[in-house]
Amino acid sequence: MRNSGFNSRLMNVIIAISAFSLGTLTTLMVVSENSMQKPNIRDVRKGHLEAEGGAPQVRKPHHFLVILITTAPGNVPQRTAMRETWLRNGYVWKSDVPYDANSVYIPAYDPETGFLRAETPDIQEYSLNVYKKWMKKYKTINPDLDGQEMGNISVVHFFAVGMAGLRAEEVNDLREEQKKHEDLLLLENIWDSYSNLTRKLLESFHRINEEFTFDYLLKCDDDTFVDLAILLQDLQTYHTHSRIVYGKDDSTYPFPRLYWGYFHGKAYVKTSGQWKEQNFDLCDRYMPYALGGGYVLSGSLVAYIADHRNTLKTFRSEDISVGTWLAPFRDVHRRHDARFDTAFMARKCQSYHIVLHKRTIEDMRHFQSGFTCSQIQNDALRRPKEYFYNWHKPPTQCCDSLVN
Repeated sequence: MRNSGFNSRLMNVIIAISAFSLGTLTTLMVVSENSMQKPNIRDVRKGHLEAEGGAPQVRKPHHFLVILITTAPGNVPQRTAMRETWLRNGYVWKSDVPYDANSVYIPAYDPETGFLRAETPDIQEYSLNVYKKWMKKYKTINPDLDGQEMGNISVVHFFAVGMAGLRAEEVNDLREEQKKHEDLLLLENIWDSYSNLTRKLLESFHRINEEFTFDYLLKCDDDTFVDLAILLQDLQTYHTHSRIVYGKDDSTYPFPRLYWGYFHGKAYVKTSGQWKEQNFDLCDRYMPYALGGGYVLSGSLVAYIADHRNTLKTFRSEDISVGTWLAPFRDVHRRHDARFDTAFMARKCQSYHIVLHKRTIEDMRHFQSGFTCSQIQNDALRRPKEYFYNWHKPPTQCCDSLVN
């Protein structure tokens, strides 16, 4: 009887242990399955996994700079010229002379207002003069512009093309061009027209933000020439030094986000012509904005715009739209740079220009041969005057400090 009772209790213990083990195993399987279905959401701008729709996604490729070039479907000669000039060899550094970090302003926060301190015209002029002196030294030491690799900097470029409403032969031509170069951003649902340019920009930002993480984005047009090696060196200098200054996360003073270009602040809202604006009802003048021929944005600003593309109010001009969308942020460093020649018409060509808008295919090839202004038309009397931007005055008085 004792053995029978003992065996019965032993059997009960075994059954209990088995039930506990089975329950534990089932729980672990459920937890494991749930953890696979719903991973922790991390910051995708740092290259981590992102949970969307309950499924894990593959780590996105990361680039230091993404170049977005807006182009029309038929502008094949312009795209070819860019591929054969500054996009071909712009990823190399052209001198053994270190880039002078004094030409790059790192903004600080005003402890009283909590806003970033903007560059004064004096600081902008000082930075430009430092750069000019560096250019003379660098050209003297390395006049033939032989390049050397810059190191671990990843750069990609894309030509954004709207495809809605195109003829079958036009679509086929674009498909063939994509097979050959693999650098077209084909926007299936976007009509390619000036009036739709803002929507085109939003869709381009969305697509790029979905496919990559990146530190910065350069937006330009297909008639823009960029001395990309110098722009990259300047941008890398800013990137490195700003991380030294703002190395730790700080909710009081967030990491500054870059909005770099040639700013305009006193333009009247257009009421007629191709730039007629029907939706801008904020003021009789536009918000300060970087001219659309070429500007640089931090990746997080591109992500913000992409994430809110369905709720942001759009205006006829994409550069005016971007300036308006980013106006409220206190952590945006609006860097005005006279080296960006991005006005509605080309300014007088200067040797220090690194972004030049409204340039012909011939201009691009001339610049590529030595980046000089000697072969470019310089009828200065009818070209816009260069200025330093005064952020400490009202926008109507922003642009009175002319560059000598």
